[in-house]
Amino acid sequence: MISILLLLQTHGRMTAKELSEKLEVSERTIHRDMNALSGTGIPVVAERGQKGGWSLLEDYRTDLTGLKESEIRALFVSPSVHLLEDLGLTNTTEEARNKLMASLPSTYRESGKDVWNRIHIDTSSWRKQKNKTASLQIIKEAVFQEIKLRITYERADGERDERIVEPLGLVAKGDLWYLIAAKESGEIRNYRVSRIRHTDTLDEAFQRPRDFDLAQYWSSSTQSFI
Repeated sequence: MISILLLLQTHGRMTAKELSEKLEVSERTIHRDMNALSGTGIPVVAERGQKGGWSLLEDYRTDLTGLKESEIRALFVSPSVHLLEDLGLTNTTEEARNKLMASLPSTYRESGKDVWNRIHIDTSSWRKQKNKTASLQIIKEAVFQEIKLRITYERADGERDERIVEPLGLVAKGDLWYLIAAKESGEIRNYRVSRIRHTDTLDEAFQRPRDFDLAQYWSSSTQSFI
């Protein structure tokens, strides 16, 4: 989204197609990001017609030079590499940080480099467990696209069952991934991704609860593991 802001600030008006080609994402992703930017109060404007496109209000400028040193450090703390690998985001994250680094004034770049080179976060255990699953990529896409999933799940007792769920988010705890999903009854449960034996996306969208806060839910979740 920072890249979108910088592009609009540089080029003035751009179509969703132009933005998607520049950032190598789908036009659907661009529209979703625009809604997210608008939701944070950034004045992005859509104009229809042959010469239409997305733009920022004329008096709006994003000023990265206004970042505090502590804010710059927070942006450049190295994330967990193996979790990014699970999500297929390792290269994307590095490219994004390089672009952000390039957008900073030279006087601030050293602060970013210092954090990048001095702090590294590794959430994996010393005895690595192979909990990755092909289902993770399918689940990730369903979470963002708000599409229902049919999963075959193996419980702790070894029994398997099939269920249809509405994927609300993914949480990494240590080196384990958990799918947070709502059942058809509306009850929200946690599923260990390594126990999901099969996953299919359904051609059926769902309405994500507007008031659902993934971090808040996880911090208060104590008895919904299966």
